[in-house]
Amino acid sequence: MTNMNMTAPNCDQPEPAFYSRWGDKYPWILLLIGIGLSLPIVILYWTHYNMPLEPQMAPTGFIHSDIPYYIAIARQYSDGVANGIFYPNPYDIALDSPRVYFQPLFYLWGLILSISPIDPGLLLTFSTIITTVLAFMLLGHLYFTYALRLQHNFHFFCLIFLAWGGGALALLGAGYSLFSGLPLDFFHFDSEKGWWFLNLGRNFSYPTEAFYHLITILIYFCALTNRRRALLMLVFLMAISHPFTGVQYALIVFAWLLTERYIFKQKGISLWNHLTGLFIVTGTLIYYLWFLPSFDAHRSLMQQWSLDWHLEIATILGAYGIVALFALSRCMQANGFKLILGVPFNRFLLVCFIVSFGLANHELFIPPKQPVHFTRGHIWLPLCLLALPAISRALFNLRKKMGKPVGTGLIIVACLLLLSDNISFYYHCYTNRTGLSIQKSHKAALEFIAGNLNPPTSLIFISNDLYLSFLSATYLPVLPLVGHWPTTPYQHLRLRQAKEIIKEGKIAPELGNRSFLFAITPNNAGFPLRSQSRLVMQNQDPSLFLYPRRALTHRP
Repeated sequence: MTNMNMTAPNCDQPEPAFYSRWGDKYPWILLLIGIGLSLPIVILYWTHYNMPLEPQMAPTGFIHSDIPYYIAIARQYSDGVANGIFYPNPYDIALDSPRVYFQPLFYLWGLILSISPIDPGLLLTFSTIITTVLAFMLLGHLYFTYALRLQHNFHFFCLIFLAWGGGALALLGAGYSLFSGLPLDFFHFDSEKGWWFLNLGRNFSYPTEAFYHLITILIYFCALTNRRRALLMLVFLMAISHPFTGVQYALIVFAWLLTERYIFKQKGISLWNHLTGLFIVTGTLIYYLWFLPSFDAHRSLMQQWSLDWHLEIATILGAYGIVALFALSRCMQANGFKLILGVPFNRFLLVCFIVSFGLANHELFIPPKQPVHFTRGHIWLPLCLLALPAISRALFNLRKKMGKPVGTGLIIVACLLLLSDNISFYYHCYTNRTGLSIQKSHKAALEFIAGNLNPPTSLIFISNDLYLSFLSATYLPVLPLVGHWPTTPYQHLRLRQAKEIIKEGKIAPELGNRSFLFAITPNNAGFPLRSQSRLVMQNQDPSLFLYPRRALTHRP
């Protein structure tokens, strides 16, 4: 039991916590931490599969509308379309579509799909949960290694807040709704109803972001423990995994190494460290900003990505205001900023915040390329780590001033408020239908094609149901004329061509020598090319037609 007469600890003096020794000696404690912190994600996927649906619908395992695209990429490996480790855009119908993309996570998923009949949705569900448990285990290790002289009573809360804390977006949204006379909306200021993941924990809802944030936590851990070679290897892994986050951490680590050597005169940072960091930065920028745009199809994608998706001032204040104020209060204490700058990892955190915040607001300086992509918890996490000692001190002083019974009650209320963003987000997800579902008849049609026909990988899939067209590349080795809108080259052209073919029977000259598989729904829908096509399946919705007749052959 804590002595209530003791003075508040000096939170700016680092001290190895005995919890970290537990982690080294008893790794099962970290496993329990990882499993416990992952429960919101496990429940999210459980509710996705078990939430009641209309009788004709079935869950897919895809928690967000972008996610089928990632399986379509993985299929490029399992279907033998990729050239070694390099894959083409699964929505580029050109026969000479360049094989110039590579992401290690999709390569791993492709290998699993090639050796296992696992459902793609289940693959991503298991991948997400396993990655999340590992990431939270490492986050626990990071926290207890970095743990300052915090009051031990608050270690539990500080770790939960690091994993699942947020800001005041839900409270601001509720307050705005109340005073405006509008229906209650916790997400009024939280972009895309929270799906831009402005704090850390929420990112683990998303399969790819779970992987990227596992790498992120590893980068933080290597920066904390001075494992610079491993740090640079992880930055390289991030750079080849995601364009936005890759550029972000390449710039962060390169800038940090420069400041450590030339401003803070830190020993042990070799010239090779700088050259490696410079190589990763320049290589990442050349690949994403020069090499890929040299291909017409990718250049069209970049034009589609040039969207001014940025954070409003109210969102910035609501998402980061609380942790920023606590971090600032830590700096304003006697010699606080000097003490913070005296620790290399704190300087890393400051560089993380400055670079991430600058990139997330780059529309102020250059034409915007979806600035909000640079948020994803990467602004919140360094601020939170800097703020935790001040938060712990505030809780300690509150309980000391108010007495244990009242102080403990106020601390519980404060904890709920600090977790309110994610409490409201997951309550909404658990009580409403989250993720994609598919009509059972459409899923049966896709399974029929996969199990009874030999669709060549050059076959173009067209449907008057754009959602079915999008999902076709996820479940079949085909090329949808219209796929995922941000990653379909010449999206507006393809939409017009699909409409002309289905409504008018008019095939563009550039598509004249290609073969098509049409999925027309409902069965009695008009289809001008019906008489020129071979009926493949009609006994359920949709009807499947082959044009011209020779393109598909039945398997023996």
